[in-house]
Amino acid sequence: MGQAPDINKTQRFHNLILAQLRLINFDRVAKLKPSERLALKMCGSPRTLQLKASQVIFLLPLVRKSKVSNWVLVESKLAKTSSSCIAQTNGNWKAIICGQDRSGMPDDPRVHFLQFTNEMKGNDRRAKLGELAQYFLAVSRPSGFVMTFDADDLAHHDLVEAFLSFQHEIGYLIDHGLIHDIDAQTYGPSGHLTRTKPLRKLFWKLFESCSAFCYDPNDFTRLRDFIKAAINMSIACSHIEPNSLHARWRR
Repeated sequence: MGQAPDINKTQRFHNLILAQLRLINFDRVAKLKPSERLALKMCGSPRTLQLKASQVIFLLPLVRKSKVSNWVLVESKLAKTSSSCIAQTNGNWKAIICGQDRSGMPDDPRVHFLQFTNEMKGNDRRAKLGELAQYFLAVSRPSGFVMTFDADDLAHHDLVEAFLSFQHEIGYLIDHGLIHDIDAQTYGPSGHLTRTKPLRKLFWKLFESCSAFCYDPNDFTRLRDFIKAAINMSIACSHIEPNSLHARWRR
């Protein structure tokens, strides 16, 4: 599946200013990326959440066994990712793993497996995310937060609690976290620039496991379409700010 090219930074900033000033007209919208048009559509109408968000759904695409040289390593990383979910201080979460090979699944009723049957060639990660975005409401509660998550990332043990405590009506964008360079056996923080760290980057600029979107039966179709469009961009982003930590395994 092809990935949409990045939006020029200058153009992105220009679009953001126009959107905040409500100066983007229909002629301008026609020139935007699908994910941008859907984001504007979502922001253009007030949200009427039916229920308090009560659950976090993690959507995990899993690489195919035949595409990797070390499946044991993939299973090991998936086990660590699953353990970081199971270790959440708030147990109101579900994880849906989409892939061709079911081995390595943890024994926990909150973890679901979605069989991927599309025999497409090449990288199928975004196709799996598309199916996950289509499927997740079938196993979720009426209202909650949905987050795409890589199968080799680790969630801070208070991540679910932070999301459900803040109860933001749009969602969250993680701005800082920890990066673990396994080969070098070193850790590094990502986050806002400081005087002593002028080159530091925000977490969401580095990794895709960075955003959670609030879903509700009233908005599900619109949100599903937005997620499917956003995952074809390099990074899927929404809004916001919590100080939840998140970790990334990196080679």
